[in-house]
Amino acid sequence: MRVKIFQEVLFVSIIFITFISGCAENEPLEGPVLNGNEPTLQVYPLTIYAEPIGGGIVLKTPASSADGTCPSGTPVKLNAVPASRYKFKSWSGDLTGNSNPIAILMDENKTITANFSKSFVPVET
Repeated sequence: MRVKIFQEVLFVSIIFITFISGCAENEPLEGPVLNGNEPTLQVYPLTIYAEPIGGGIVLKTPASSADGTCPSGTPVKLNAVPASRYKFKSWSGDLTGNSNPIAILMDENKTITANFSKSFVPVET
């Protein structure tokens, strides 16, 4: 009987020591424990221009964060919306072509310009 009681006390002591050994000054842990080897979430700036100014706007889905960055690997849909009397012409910079809307993958810093041109409106006589 004595041996059995000793083993149970030793087992409980080991569990208790293991539990408190990870805490600094016996404070409870909050959040995940980081060991410095975790990957850091990379973010990249996405800068969008419309040319000419007033020719239109570009809608982004999802919207960039408040500082204009997007997490790495995020697909972003761009939709060039022309202003009145303008039409979408093409993309330039880190995106080329004239597909609209279009999706890009954020894998580096990107600067993109949506190019608009005046649309010809025939005048009736």
